[in-house]
Amino acid sequence: MMDGRVPRPAGDNIQLGGILYQLNGAVVRGDMIVYTASVLDQEVWENILIRELYPCNNGIRRLENKEISITSDGFDMFLAAKSTAHQAQRLEQHWLQPYGGGSSFVEAYGTLYTVRTFQKAVPLDAMLCQSPIPLATALTLLNQLLEKVNDLHNAGLLHLHISPKKIYLLPDMHIILDYDCLFDKTHPEGYGCVEAPSCYDAPEIRLGNIQEICEAADLYSCCAIFFEMLLGRPLQEIDVLGKRLLHTLSQFLPPDLGSILFRGLHTLPNRRFHWAAELQQALTGLQPFSSYQHITP
Repeated sequence: MMDGRVPRPAGDNIQLGGILYQLNGAVVRGDMIVYTASVLDQEVWENILIRELYPCNNGIRRLENKEISITSDGFDMFLAAKSTAHQAQRLEQHWLQPYGGGSSFVEAYGTLYTVRTFQKAVPLDAMLCQSPIPLATALTLLNQLLEKVNDLHNAGLLHLHISPKKIYLLPDMHIILDYDCLFDKTHPEGYGCVEAPSCYDAPEIRLGNIQEICEAADLYSCCAIFFEMLLGRPLQEIDVLGKRLLHTLSQFLPPDLGSILFRGLHTLPNRRFHWAAELQQALTGLQPFSSYQHITP
């Protein structure tokens, strides 16, 4: 990895909370190294994610025995990252427990791990590959997403990588908002990742304008997903240039709905919705769902 943090290798076994897991792929994001995993030698039909707390700091490194070593130089940063990770884990447990999933913290190998599990579910991107989503369904899904985002922001956290791959649909159409790493909204400096930015990331994230990153970045992502649900294609960078977005929205969506999306996808964060509840309120002011006719671009 460019920042010097090296994940445990794929195929490595790790014991956490008395359970032996096999690690698969890994991604570095924020203060975490995130592994997909499975329970070793068991047929468990679960989606398992293991997050290893490993901030990028010269005082924090992995030893040859794979444990994390923290010197006095890295201790303060580690404690701050640990506090944010605890807050994220508690919120995740609150989200997952009603659906038979769970999130737990395990102290091991010199650091902390979050073990996140839920029954395997369909990611939203698989649904989006099929066709545009009817407006009533899209609004229901968006409202649930905004409720999760509101929880995040009220807890002092930012997601910064909301995308259809991080949203899972349960059989009853309830959603799970997954994450790799959540960020303290007063210190979002560690938002960077080894993956290329996606079309769902706000312009200030793609440009690295740290001082502009706030709750509006997450709401941009929500609106970008809503755009794709309604139009049947991802938002493209060219869409948000000049008056092109306004033209596209006015061509395919009713004016009141188009104006909401136009504001939510503004290139400048101070021109967007700043709170999830503010966007939800705008959506409740729409005409009844049945008055809209879905138009396929």
